[in-house]
Amino acid sequence: MRFALSFILCLGFVAVGHADPARPLTGPELISGAKGARPKGGVYVRARLVQGKTVMQMQIKRRSLPNGGTDQLYQLSYPKDRLGESLLLHVNGGTFTGSFFKPGAPVRKLTGADRRQGVFGTDLTIEDLLADFLDWKHQVITGHETLGVVPCAVIESKPDRASPGKGPSKTLSWIDEKRYVPMRVQVFDGGDEPARVVTTDKVIRTSSGYYMPSTFTVKTAATGSETQVDGSSSKSEIPYTDADFTEQAMQQLTPPPAAP
Repeated sequence: MRFALSFILCLGFVAVGHADPARPLTGPELISGAKGARPKGGVYVRARLVQGKTVMQMQIKRRSLPNGGTDQLYQLSYPKDRLGESLLLHVNGGTFTGSFFKPGAPVRKLTGADRRQGVFGTDLTIEDLLADFLDWKHQVITGHETLGVVPCAVIESKPDRASPGKGPSKTLSWIDEKRYVPMRVQVFDGGDEPARVVTTDKVIRTSSGYYMPSTFTVKTAATGSETQVDGSSSKSEIPYTDADFTEQAMQQLTPPPAAP
């Protein structure tokens, strides 16, 4: 079964049922749909990262936790000279802990200052992987705009200043009003202009009926650099254990455990 790489960003949207089908969905309802479309249980994804002439392949292991958090492990499988580079994240709301490993070097603990670090040197950042704007209370539709031929609602998301961590100052999301897919997300880091823009390049419908991005591009505004992320395949219902998300596990490039 082929799933979208929105498993990485957790940006998949799904229609939310409400009592009056003639009433447009509100910003919070659209975001609730996004959270409802997040992957449940254990998933395994193979993906390709393309930044200029650089092409990388990685595998992603991810599982949902009972407390609403996630464990996430990203590992490069190509090119050969970067084989085994790994990023481990333990996410709980807007906070995270984790580590980075490069073969031949000691494991490095991550701190809050690493939120804006590029994943394996790409335009995709740890902040993008956290996608904590989905949990913010302020979710307001500020307008409507057509991207290409796709009519979208524009949602402004702002963080609760009492929330822990130092994330984005706000995001703007263009949501396909028919398929509930994020066609564009602008991430602001305190300035008037977006620091990064995530644009959906291709949308697929999964076997469960959800519409999700399968290919998207992340652009860093300051440099103009772009990284395309393409999810090639995935498996669900993977029976991960705690041992699959440790500093020892991140130093070994292994396939996912087999489903029972």
